[in-house]
Amino acid sequence: MKKAFNFSLFKNTVDSLTFNKAKDEKVRADYNGNGSERDGAEKIQIIGIKALSQGGKQYIRLVFIDRNGLDNEYHNAALFLNEKKDGEKQPDYTGSVDLDRDGNERLRLAAWLKTSDRAGRYLSVSVSEFQPKDGDPAVAGAEGAEGAEGGAPGTPVAAGAPEDDEVPF
Repeated sequence: MKKAFNFSLFKNTVDSLTFNKAKDEKVRADYNGNGSERDGAEKIQIIGIKALSQGGKQYIRLVFIDRNGLDNEYHNAALFLNEKKDGEKQPDYTGSVDLDRDGNERLRLAAWLKTSDRAGRYLSVSVSEFQPKDGDPAVAGAEGAEGAEGGAPGTPVAAGAPEDDEVPF
């Protein structure tokens, strides 16, 4: 997958777009987006759902679908509210995308909440090289591709969607 690109994440309006929450559980996607054509990442589709971490914090669970070859590649990701934000230039959400199943290779996600006349509220997301720091919520990582439950504290698990007033868009 491309190591640096931008995309916009919108509220999903297509009923047929689904997210595989677990191996045998599909749900309607809450969010969708595509990689930026300008960055050469236009064949990357991003879909996501609202989720709750094991600790009860809301986050956005994402999957990146890289369609640049004969076979699709799937990468799990998560965006968490940036509770340390103290200025306009800092992202509203931060997280990471796993490039391998072990979570050893990751890319950084930084997202800003924006509003447009046409699309309403959406997230403008930047993907870049990532060096995790201790205490960063993104270190908890995204769930496994099949919605593994349990695990270490701080590891996200599938749960009911947060109330609409808790979701940024």
